[in-house]
Amino acid sequence: MALSETTPDLPSTDPAQRQKIDGALFLEACTPTDRRPHWADQDVSIEFKSTKSEQYDPFDDALDADHPVSTALKRLETFGQLINYAENVLNAQHRVHLFMLFVNGRRARILRWDRAGIVTTESIDYFLEWETMCRLLYRLSVLATDD
Repeated sequence: MALSETTPDLPSTDPAQRQKIDGALFLEACTPTDRRPHWADQDVSIEFKSTKSEQYDPFDDALDADHPVSTALKRLETFGQLINYAENVLNAQHRVHLFMLFVNGRRARILRWDRAGIVTTESIDYFLEWETMCRLLYRLSVLATDD
Protein backbone atom coordinates (compact mmCIF):
# COMPACT_ATOMS: atom_id res chain seq x y z
CA MET A 1 0.00 0.00 0.00
CA ALA A 2 1.10 3.53 -0.70
CA LEU A 3 -0.50 6.79 0.41
CA SER A 4 -0.97 9.69 -1.99
CA GLU A 5 -3.31 12.09 -0.23
CA THR A 6 -1.11 15.17 -0.59
CA THR A 7 0.45 15.06 -4.06
CA PRO A 8 -1.41 14.87 -7.40
CA ASP A 9 -0.11 12.62 -10.17
CA LEU A 10 0.16 15.29 -12.83
CA PRO A 11 2.10 18.52 -12.33
CA SER A 12 -0.70 20.70 -13.67
CA THR A 13 -2.28 24.04 -12.78
CA ASP A 14 -5.70 22.73 -13.88
CA PRO A 15 -7.56 21.76 -10.66
CA ALA A 16 -9.52 19.08 -12.56
CA GLN A 17 -6.28 17.28 -13.36
CA ARG A 18 -4.80 17.59 -9.87
CA GLN A 19 -6.60 14.53 -8.48
CA LYS A 20 -5.11 12.67 -5.55
CA ILE A 21 -6.79 9.64 -4.03
CA ASP A 22 -5.79 8.88 -0.45
CA GLY A 23 -4.01 5.63 -1.23
CA ALA A 24 -3.97 2.39 -3.16
CA LEU A 25 -2.77 -1.18 -3.13
CA PHE A 26 -0.05 -1.96 -5.67
CA LEU A 27 1.95 -4.95 -6.75
CA GLU A 28 5.11 -4.94 -4.65
CA ALA A 29 7.37 -4.20 -7.64
CA CYS A 30 5.19 -1.22 -8.67
CA THR A 31 4.62 0.41 -5.27
CA PRO A 32 5.51 4.11 -5.58
CA THR A 33 7.50 5.99 -2.96
CA ASP A 34 6.87 9.56 -4.16
CA ARG A 35 3.36 9.89 -2.59
CA ARG A 36 1.71 10.35 -6.02
CA PRO A 37 -1.35 8.27 -7.00
CA HIS A 38 0.20 6.54 -10.07
CA TRP A 39 -3.22 5.77 -11.59
CA ALA A 40 -1.74 3.39 -14.16
CA ASP A 41 -0.29 1.10 -11.48
CA GLN A 42 -3.07 0.96 -8.88
CA ASP A 43 -4.63 -2.43 -8.18
CA VAL A 44 -7.16 -1.38 -5.53
CA SER A 45 -7.86 2.31 -4.95
CA ILE A 46 -8.56 3.48 -1.40
CA GLU A 47 -10.44 6.61 -0.29
CA PHE A 48 -10.54 7.58 3.41
CA LYS A 49 -12.95 9.97 5.09
CA SER A 50 -12.13 11.17 8.59
CA THR A 51 -13.59 9.92 11.84
CA LYS A 52 -17.24 10.84 12.58
CA SER A 53 -17.91 11.47 8.90
CA GLU A 54 -20.75 9.03 8.32
CA GLN A 55 -22.64 11.80 6.53
CA TYR A 56 -20.18 11.40 3.64
CA ASP A 57 -21.35 7.88 2.72
CA PRO A 58 -22.86 8.34 -0.76
CA PHE A 59 -24.56 4.93 -0.60
CA ASP A 60 -26.60 5.38 2.61
CA ASP A 61 -29.89 7.18 1.94
CA ALA A 62 -30.98 6.84 5.57
CA LEU A 63 -28.50 9.58 6.50
CA ASP A 64 -30.69 12.26 4.87
CA ALA A 65 -33.46 11.94 7.47
CA ASP A 66 -32.19 14.54 9.97
CA HIS A 67 -30.34 16.97 7.69
CA PRO A 68 -31.51 16.30 4.15
CA VAL A 69 -29.86 19.18 2.29
CA SER A 70 -26.42 19.42 3.94
CA THR A 71 -25.97 15.65 4.14
CA ALA A 72 -27.12 15.11 0.56
CA LEU A 73 -24.65 17.72 -0.73
CA LYS A 74 -21.73 16.11 1.16
CA ARG A 75 -22.74 12.67 -0.09
CA LEU A 76 -23.03 13.95 -3.66
CA GLU A 77 -19.59 15.59 -3.44
CA THR A 78 -18.05 12.35 -2.13
CA PHE A 79 -19.73 10.33 -4.88
CA GLY A 80 -18.33 12.74 -7.49
CA GLN A 81 -14.86 12.27 -6.00
CA LEU A 82 -15.16 8.48 -6.17
CA ILE A 83 -16.40 8.64 -9.77
CA ASN A 84 -13.41 10.79 -10.77
CA TYR A 85 -10.96 8.41 -9.12
CA ALA A 86 -12.52 5.36 -10.78
CA GLU A 87 -12.48 7.19 -14.11
CA ASN A 88 -8.78 8.01 -13.71
CA VAL A 89 -7.87 4.36 -13.11
CA LEU A 90 -10.12 3.01 -15.87
CA ASN A 91 -8.69 5.56 -18.32
CA ALA A 92 -5.09 4.73 -17.36
CA GLN A 93 -5.44 0.95 -17.47
CA HIS A 94 -7.00 -1.63 -19.78
CA ARG A 95 -9.55 -2.98 -17.32
CA VAL A 96 -12.99 -4.48 -17.36
CA HIS A 97 -13.60 -3.46 -13.73
CA LEU A 98 -11.99 -1.82 -10.71
CA PHE A 99 -12.24 -2.59 -7.01
CA MET A 100 -12.08 0.33 -4.60
CA LEU A 101 -12.08 0.44 -0.81
CA PHE A 102 -14.10 3.28 0.71
CA VAL A 103 -13.26 3.83 4.39
CA ASN A 104 -15.65 6.22 6.10
CA GLY A 105 -14.83 6.75 9.76
CA ARG A 106 -15.05 3.30 11.36
CA ARG A 107 -17.03 1.87 8.46
CA ALA A 108 -15.86 0.51 5.13
CA ARG A 109 -17.28 -0.71 1.83
CA ILE A 110 -15.84 -2.48 -1.19
CA LEU A 111 -16.90 -0.82 -4.45
CA ARG A 112 -16.79 -2.57 -7.80
CA TRP A 113 -16.77 -0.21 -10.76
CA ASP A 114 -17.11 -1.07 -14.42
CA ARG A 115 -17.97 1.00 -17.47
CA ALA A 116 -21.70 0.50 -16.85
CA GLY A 117 -21.83 1.53 -13.20
CA ILE A 118 -21.07 0.51 -9.65
CA VAL A 119 -21.95 -2.25 -7.18
CA THR A 120 -21.15 -1.87 -3.49
CA THR A 121 -21.11 -4.07 -0.42
CA GLU A 122 -22.94 -3.17 2.74
CA SER A 123 -21.04 -0.89 5.07
CA ILE A 124 -19.26 -2.77 7.86
CA ASP A 125 -17.71 -1.57 11.09
CA TYR A 126 -14.17 -2.82 10.48
CA PHE A 127 -13.28 -2.38 14.16
CA LEU A 128 -16.01 -4.75 15.35
CA GLU A 129 -15.94 -6.94 12.23
CA TRP A 130 -12.17 -7.03 11.80
CA GLU A 131 -12.18 -10.66 10.68
CA THR A 132 -14.49 -9.80 7.77
CA MET A 133 -12.27 -6.88 6.85
CA CYS A 134 -9.15 -9.06 6.95
CA ARG A 135 -10.83 -11.64 4.69
CA LEU A 136 -11.86 -8.93 2.21
CA LEU A 137 -8.36 -7.45 2.10
CA TYR A 138 -6.81 -10.88 1.74
CA ARG A 139 -9.12 -11.75 -1.17
CA LEU A 140 -8.39 -8.45 -2.87
CA SER A 141 -4.65 -9.07 -2.47
CA VAL A 142 -4.99 -12.52 -4.05
CA LEU A 143 -6.77 -10.97 -7.04
CA ALA A 144 -3.93 -8.49 -7.47
CA THR A 145 -1.08 -10.98 -7.63
CA ASP A 146 0.64 -11.43 -10.97
CA ASP A 147 1.30 -15.18 -10.54
